[in-house]
Amino acid sequence: MQIIDSGKYTTAFLKDGFTYKILHEDKKNQLNYTKLEQEYSLLKQLECVDLPIPSEISKIADDQEKICGLKYKYIEGVQFKNFRFSHKQRKKFYESISNFLYKLHKTNYPLIKKKPTNISNDIYKKMLVQNEEKITKKKFIELDAKIDLMSKVKLTDLSLVHGDINDRNIILKNNGEISGVIDWSEHMLSDPAYDLAGVLVYFGEDVLNHILTQNKYSGEMQERINYYASMEFLFHL
Repeated sequence: MQIIDSGKYTTAFLKDGFTYKILHEDKKNQLNYTKLEQEYSLLKQLECVDLPIPSEISKIADDQEKICGLKYKYIEGVQFKNFRFSHKQRKKFYESISNFLYKLHKTNYPLIKKKPTNISNDIYKKMLVQNEEKITKKKFIELDAKIDLMSKVKLTDLSLVHGDINDRNIILKNNGEISGVIDWSEHMLSDPAYDLAGVLVYFGEDVLNHILTQNKYSGEMQERINYYASMEFLFHL
């Protein structure tokens, strides 16, 4: 099998026209088994939705019959991080990412059998505590207060969120259009501004502004996007 990508938790292999996404041995635990199960379940449910997602998906089990990976039809294309854009290709990408996020965030979320995620409380708070020794005391206090403040914001526009929009998980065709969006293990029912923060961090302000204009997101979303983008460093400590 040919290795096509390797991350913190999984390595992806290509064989006979299919991608095999396999957990690293040291990442085999109940939390990651659950994430794979939930990713599989979501992608099966989204088969009826017109989104560029992995297809023909199935589970891979280890010798103990624990889910240790996923198999899906290989998505032809180039990761965003390796793509070299012409003006025409960049314009095509702007349109494609805008359409993808619009459809995703409008997906009927009763399909998604998850409780809503408060990103500040459920993600950032835990990560801050886990990384306390890597942050100065002053910075810790500032971030803790910021997280507490944002956790109290009442959201009315919850949607299905990919949860890990970055330059590795977007696969592009030669013309710049999205051919696939991979790695749905962090999906949740939450604030769509979280996905848009990923756009800002990895694709830039021009792409974000195009999406905000095209999709007519609410005006107050910009503050939340900036907040989520400012917290991205927690994932890289």
